[in-house]
Amino acid sequence: MKLIVWESTKYVLKQPLRCSFQSEEHYYVIQCELLDLIGTGDTKDEAEAAFNEEFDYLYRKLNSLDDQQLTKHNQVVKTMINYLVEKVES
Repeated sequence: MKLIVWESTKYVLKQPLRCSFQSEEHYYVIQCELLDLIGTGDTKDEAEAAFNEEFDYLYRKLNSLDDQQLTKHNQVVKTMINYLVEKVES
């Protein structure tokens, strides 16, 4: 994924986000271990939409807080997600 879209927001990434994709009996999972993100759904499109929603939430939440308010782990995730996102278009 090099572009993540949720509602009217587009996240343009500097490089593709490596994710695993699994399907099992009409259930789909997209997971990014690097950012601790997961999206699931009954279809590929639902799983992708759920993943994009989670990415949007994580990006906004982490960037709304000071590093002192975050655990060490979430500070690292914040640094990584901010490094990956080249620009945000609304």
